Amino acid sequence: KGGARPGGGGGTTFVAASLPHFSKSSVDGFAVGKIVVSAAFDFQTITSGGMVFSAKGAASFTYPCVDGEEVLAEATINAAVPGALDVQDFAVSVVYACGDLSADTPRWSLKGSTRRGVKVTGTTVAPFNIHAFVYTSSAASSGGANAQLKETTHFAGIVSGSVKANTGGAGDLAADVSYAFDTRDGSWRAALAFSFESETIKATLNMQASSACTEAGTSGSGTLAVKFGPLGSFVEGRASVIKRCGTHAAAGGLYAIDAAIDRATIQVGGGASILLSDIKVKVYSDSVEGVANPTFKQLAWTGSAEGTMELKLAGAGGAGVGDAAAHQVDEDANNALMSSMTLTYSTAFSVTHGTPKVSDMVIAGSLRYEGDAIALSGDVALHLPCAPGRTMVTGQVKIATTGDVGVRVVG
Repeated sequence: KGGARPGGGGGTTFVAASLPHFSKSSVDGFAVGKIVVSAAFDFQTITSGGMVFSAKGAASFTYPCVDGEEVLAEATINAAVPGALDVQDFAVSVVYACGDLSADTPRWSLKGSTRRGVKVTGTTVAPFNIHAFVYTSSAASSGGANAQLKETTHFAGIVSGSVKANTGGAGDLAADVSYAFDTRDGSWRAALAFSFESETIKATLNMQASSACTEAGTSGSGTLAVKFGPLGSFVEGRASVIKRCGTHAAAGGLYAIDAAIDRATIQVGGGASILLSDIKVKVYSDSVEGVANPTFKQLAWTGSAEGTMELKLAGAGGAGVGDAAAHQVDEDANNALMSSMTLTYSTAFSVTHGTPKVSDMVIAGSLRYEGDAIALSGDVALHLPCAPGRTMVTGQVKIATTGDVGVRVVG
């Protein structure tokens, strides 16, 4: 049992040893076959600067430790450095494998986790998990008869955790991160899930990558919803990007990019609003033979885009009848075009050696208006690019009048 530590700390330690096998002979004398040691500890220290470290646990091992036997230790650790670090209930287990080991058997393994979290400079990682391994191997160094065994050490493991933070009233931030590694072959993989939410912004981001060439590739995806302006405008969209490699790139393309605005309303004032829906952009690129990391200009891109936009003016129209109509018909015609107009578009395009080319584009519009004296309706489509034998503009517009309408032509 230990007494007080400098700065006010203290602790207790209990050690028990047993001799399950020993012998005594006239030739060898007293011989110990095996010693089994078990230890329990409860330790805490506090420095004058307020740093705290405590560990409580147990360990057991045998001596000598031979093939197939292990040294085991388990502990719960708490630590605090004022303003910098706070570790709460971090449970750790350590295993040391004795004797000669195969290349795939770790010499050391460590596993630790805490659900209460690790707090570093105001940011808390909770839960926090780590599972790590240490591999050792020996090989003869060059030098002929004077060659010596050289020990090589490699590390592998996975670290994961979740972070939650408040950005000073601006919003709530959360992220889940995991990272796995193995220095024996240089492999790694990583994943990130991120979210942010406030009164005006809601965003998510997911990313994954690895050193191996897999069908999933290196990918990222996210969503974004934004509210803005005093009139309640908003935009909601999403996007995803995939980069493939090797045979997967040859089969499915090197890059695949998808982006979309699912819906949006932009209030422009005066009762006018712009509505966007189902706006989609898709872009693909094949790999370049013999080029591992081609530049943008070296890639040949193909893509498509489509979407719908609606323009509304609340309260527009109402031309009136009789003599007043003669003075208002041209203004009413302008209002008619803007009172309810819907545009849809679709296009296919390509980019070769950095030069864009539109192979086909269709922009279709429909308008609807009903006033006291005039009603307009119609559909128009514009086809691009213009080419011989191709109709560029198609559609029709209908005009209906009621009552007395005067028409003034200004030329």
